[in-house]
Amino acid sequence: MKSRAGLSIATILTFVFLFPLRAMAQTAQMQGTVAPEALRLPAFGELSADRSLPIQIWFKPRNQRALEQLLAAQQNPHSPQFHKWITPQEYSRRFGVTQAQFDRLSRWLTLQGFQVTGGSPSSGFIKAAGNEGAIARTFNTRLMKFSADGSRFANLNEPQLPAEFAEVVSDVVGLNNLHAIKPIASGTARPASMFAARPRRETAAPNESRMELAMVSPDPQVIVNGTTHFGPSDMYTFYDETPVKNAGISGAACIAIVGVSNVPTGATGPIDNFNQTFSLPASNITAIVTDGPDPGPTHDAFESEALLDLEWSHAVAPEAAIKFFIGTGANGGDPIADALQGAISDGSCPVISISFGTCGDPSSFYTSTIGTLVNQAQAQGQAVFVASGDQGAAGLVFDNNSGTCQEGTSRNVNELAANPLITSVGGTAFSFSAFNGSGKVTGHATERTWNDTDDPDGPISGAGAGGGGASVVFPKPSFQTGLTPTDGARDEPDVSLLASPYYPGLFFYDDDGFGNAFLSVVGGTSIATPMWAGIANLLAEKSGAKTGSINSRVYQMAGAAQSASGFYDITIGDNTFNGVTGFDAGPGYDQATGWGTVDIAKFLTAYLASPTSSPTPTSTPTSSPTSTATATTTSTPTATPSRTPTSTATASRTPTPTPTVTPTPTTTPTPPPTPTPTPTPVPVVLKISPSTLNFGKVRVGRSKAKKATVTNTSNKKGGATVIFSGGTISGSLEFSGATNCGQLGPKGKCAVVVGFTPTSPGFASATVTLNSNARNGTLSFSVSGTGK
Repeated sequence: MKSRAGLSIATILTFVFLFPLRAMAQTAQMQGTVAPEALRLPAFGELSADRSLPIQIWFKPRNQRALEQLLAAQQNPHSPQFHKWITPQEYSRRFGVTQAQFDRLSRWLTLQGFQVTGGSPSSGFIKAAGNEGAIARTFNTRLMKFSADGSRFANLNEPQLPAEFAEVVSDVVGLNNLHAIKPIASGTARPASMFAARPRRETAAPNESRMELAMVSPDPQVIVNGTTHFGPSDMYTFYDETPVKNAGISGAACIAIVGVSNVPTGATGPIDNFNQTFSLPASNITAIVTDGPDPGPTHDAFESEALLDLEWSHAVAPEAAIKFFIGTGANGGDPIADALQGAISDGSCPVISISFGTCGDPSSFYTSTIGTLVNQAQAQGQAVFVASGDQGAAGLVFDNNSGTCQEGTSRNVNELAANPLITSVGGTAFSFSAFNGSGKVTGHATERTWNDTDDPDGPISGAGAGGGGASVVFPKPSFQTGLTPTDGARDEPDVSLLASPYYPGLFFYDDDGFGNAFLSVVGGTSIATPMWAGIANLLAEKSGAKTGSINSRVYQMAGAAQSASGFYDITIGDNTFNGVTGFDAGPGYDQATGWGTVDIAKFLTAYLASPTSSPTPTSTPTSSPTSTATATTTSTPTATPSRTPTSTATASRTPTPTPTVTPTPTTTPTPPPTPTPTPTPVPVVLKISPSTLNFGKVRVGRSKAKKATVTNTSNKKGGATVIFSGGTISGSLEFSGATNCGQLGPKGKCAVVVGFTPTSPGFASATVTLNSNARNGTLSFSVSGTGK
């Protein structure tokens, strides 16, 4: 009995010790899921075990090798599959996760204590919710606090999965929140007037000046202080879209816009006003919320971004419908990934535009989550455009204190734009001298790298610059070899377009905070991106089919004959920013503006000429988890080293053939504005309400708008019409304004919209004055606010 008992105990002990080894031998460790900041920041202990968290598990493409072969064949002109795009349904059938695989993973998650909350085989992901204890048991990882209250958290080691599931899972999103997104628009929308007044800053007293109040009118080219800003008709002339429009090419099918806020609609809304002001057809917009409840208009920078994307993509391709995919990040998802997935699952739009930057995400987010989606988009023939960023070579980094993206202090790029199948869009600027006396451009003029902080026409402190540099996530794709710096990395941007909000700035209509429109001037690579999406839509219309990623063809064309392919080579300026040395523009490709901007008519013709075989810009395949067993587990995980970006010396630019210089059109000098005659005084009293505007505390660099209403108090019968003759803002330059007060009949009302954009902490004030022929002709009110 003793012998048998001993044997039984030994057998049990053997089973106890061997079981975890056998279990670990059947698990595989994922790669690239640890957030960079988690390896730099101090931890405050483990996250509470009962803290419930939502997660999103993304699937790998099934038949990865077959997918890669398809992508290569679709880009090979000698292949019978050249540009033979597939549908989302066919993609799901050939490369999507099977229902059986989806169900097995769902059941396993349920057994581990999770609640499955969403997802499907066709969407390519599962959403689930579970507490930190369940996450620790299921993925053999611990989530650590990176703030005292636990509001910031992240995994410190790579999660593990049973080998069965590791074969189909590409990424687990939701294990950390040390990341953020940022709309790339250069500053929040500001009233149109402030930009014309900017050059006078250098001669004014510190932070004090008098500027003209913009008179907003239905004139398609609004002139302020004798100059104008860039409107849609300028776009058609400057970038030579007019011949394309005259040939009947003005947009087809649809453009997909990725956003996180809805927008106001209706006759008083920004979009209708943009179309009416600039003589554009009505927009055909379908808003599609991809996850969670409709956020509605958010009246912030996210909404402003959505508006300028919707307005300017429509301006370039006015006959194209727009599908606006809105991601909310509900139930553990990432809002950008969810909106992008919606656009790709829909599959109908040949072009997708994304005007956001990301910061802090682990590399797996870019290579696996976004990478898998972009591969599907390519198989379906969808071209994806992403803004390179507005912080020059410094890019964006995650700030743990604020939980937001902030300017970097070393070189960074927008990794969201770095996927080789995505076209990264940079920015340019040009001088006001390009406009004639009527406030219009008459042709293309010399452009320079967008960098308002050291612009030759006057530096603007705190302004933006086009992003560009070398990715630390993606290696150099074959189509860039020999044409871009020998840095071994994916370089961006690929192309550029006008982006400066100051030189000369682009008109658009924003939301005044109540759903009503007011004219603004903005810039940023996020406005260049939807414009490029519009160009790509014209390309798809002219070709009669989707194009897929344009990258390999662009590099083939521009590398052989840049000017003949329709590119304006940008050779002036750099994107040095925030103390970070950037990259100089120069002949051929550069990391400041890519291949430059385009003559649209010439570019479309050159692109559709018979192409030769070129390397396929396939995305880096999703890394497979290592199936090596982990010998032991510890209660407190040891930080797993991950790829840390290292400084890379700037490589010498690869010599490229000198392009044929295109003569710059001679600009017509702008004549001085004709003085406006003083109108005859009328016995009318004007009233303004409220009599003061207090903006309260506004974060430095952000903007806030408020409105005052002017009323003609005279009786409807026998009353007189008041004629306004402009206005001024005296005081802090942190205030700016616009008004639609032109002529005001009896009992009529008009508005003055004032914007407050603090550039430094502290109190600021100003006086807004309207001039008219009313009895109280000089109507003034005060504005104040505090920067924080």
